[in-house]
This record gives sequence, structure tokens and C-alpha cells, in this order.
Amino acid sequence: MKLTKRLVKKTLRGLGYELRKISAPGLPSNSLLSDPFLIQRQIINSLGKTDICIFDVGANKGQTARRYRSKFPTAEIYCFEPFPASIAELKRQFSNDQKIHIVPKAVAQEKGVSTFYVNEFDATNSLFPRPTSDRRYYPRFAGPKGTIEVEVIGLDEFSRVSHISVIDILKL
Repeated sequence: MKLTKRLVKKTLRGLGYELRKISAPGLPSNSLLSDPFLIQRQIINSLGKTDICIFDVGANKGQTARRYRSKFPTAEIYCFEPFPASIAELKRQFSNDQKIHIVPKAVAQEKGVSTFYVNEFDATNSLFPRPTSDRRYYPRFAGPKGTIEVEVIGLDEFSRVSHISVIDILKL
């Protein structure tokens, strides 16, 4: 069995995928252990918090913001995303949600402008260039496409200017 598992993992890795266990044996797939969003909701609820603030750094096209909205319907959600096509998609999706704020900037140590590395698979775009020596976390179809210059802001400065005293959930 171990040999078969190793062979399957190696084959998938060669195709740009990674196989890993997502739940503990014997637990139903909808258990808290298999859904980090449920775990976060349980923690926030145990603290007695109702009005929470979530920072979704690298919001891409809003996949995570949608999950957070479903678990925290009254939360203020700040989506940080510098890539123009993704910003347009975020605005389209969340134009009717007054508590989701699109921040068209990347997050860095401090305010300024930085090179943003654009890949064929936009979910892998980054302020960091894609490593050329290790493909483990990058599928083959996510090759480098180019660069653009983007605005960057530090979270401390953004929070100060936006009068945000507590970030309850920080997704990076």
C-alpha cells in the first residue's frame, strides 16, 4: 500500500498536484477539523464577538471572502488585491455588499510601489518571483507571464488610516 501511495503522489506531483489528507480517519467530512472556516467561527463565537473585522490579503477573485461572508454575515471584510482583472471581478461580485471593501493594493512592509509578478494562473500572482528550482507548489500551467507595478500598503498604516483597532481574522 505504501508503494502504491508513493507512486500516486509522485505521479500527481509531476503533473503539478499535491495529494494530502484533509480530515482525520473516522470523522465525517463536515467536521470542524475538515473546515478551517468553521473552526474560526467557533473560536470567534467562543470569544463572544459579533462585529468582527477580517482582512483577506491576496483576495484574488473573492473565493475566500465568499466563504467568510457565509460564516460571518455581519463581518467587515477588507479584500486586498492589486491585480486589475481580479479587482474588477471583486467589484462585480461584491458591489451590493456594503461590508466588503475592495482595497486595490498589495500588502507589504510599508507604503509605496512594488513589482508584482503575474503568472498564467492568477491565483499564484505575487510580490515574490516564482521560484525556478522548485515546482512543488506551482502547477505547470502557472508559469510566469510578466510583471506590473502595483501600489503597496502596510497593514499597520492601513488600519490606522481606516480607524481599525482590531483585526479579528487575518488571511494571508
